[in-house]
Amino acid sequence: ATRVAGIRWVAPWKKALEVVNCENFGVSVALTVHDMKSRAPKPRTRQALWSVKQERPELFEQHEKNLQQVLKVDKHVAGPPGFEQCSFDGYLYCAGQNSYFEQSTGRLCWHDADRNDFMDLGEGREYPIDLVGGAASCTGKVETSAAVGTEAPGKVLHVVIPDLHRAAQALKVDLGHLDRPGGMVALFGTCASPTVGVAAEIVARAFHERLIKRLGKYRGEWLDEAFGGAISSTLEDIAAAEGKCISAAVVLVSGERLVAHARGGCRFCLQGGLGEQTSESPSSSAMRRLTPELQHLSVILLSNGALGGEVTGLGL
Repeated sequence: ATRVAGIRWVAPWKKALEVVNCENFGVSVALTVHDMKSRAPKPRTRQALWSVKQERPELFEQHEKNLQQVLKVDKHVAGPPGFEQCSFDGYLYCAGQNSYFEQSTGRLCWHDADRNDFMDLGEGREYPIDLVGGAASCTGKVETSAAVGTEAPGKVLHVVIPDLHRAAQALKVDLGHLDRPGGMVALFGTCASPTVGVAAEIVARAFHERLIKRLGKYRGEWLDEAFGGAISSTLEDIAAAEGKCISAAVVLVSGERLVAHARGGCRFCLQGGLGEQTSESPSSSAMRRLTPELQHLSVILLSNGALGGEVTGLGL
């Protein structure tokens, strides 16, 4: 019998020729481990390329740099359909939407000229709400008591815009950042006498155009406070330009939001959901949201005792 010493197994991922010494007899025995995969790369195979890449990474460095440069250039140039190069570095511009595409982040934005900065572009949502608007007015004597009749202190006019976005298109203003449906009903009277109050005709002609342009000037997301103040700010601009006070009641709807404002003797009355709310102060505002619990909301505008208009929202 021959005792063989010094045999060791080779790792299964290697193929090796092991020489084992038989010290007792001074003989060398060659043992071969079979059925092991070769580590040597075979030509024209993926394994060969992978192996070379592991052992000689310097051969692939330039190729990787060129590939990264190509990907970087493609990402920098590519943009949504309709966007083209413009004077602002790193931005693409779409004239049809009057918006910009920031190439480094992929965000849509608009340029605020007042701040000289790019702001996130708001995207209005469509709500399943039916918006119904109407108006009626009466002039002449208004019964203030059973025995006394007094002459109405001036002409009363109303303006109804059932589709605010379509009206904005006629004025070449983009209101795509505001929710739909959008509408407005406004009632304009005359404060006391023409000497201290702006005539209803002047306010009626100027108000809706100024309001739409104000809403279109900021194309980001309108917070409740800013949206609620859009009506009063527009009326204050007209009053400042004319140097007189204004008598008006306005209700503005955008999606699920509704804001009402009254001043100068006009009033509004909100009905539905939480009950009734009527404006009492010389200048007052109110905002409501249509919710699953508040599915119906009516707003009545009044001036000098005359019924001015009503807006009803159904849905959600």
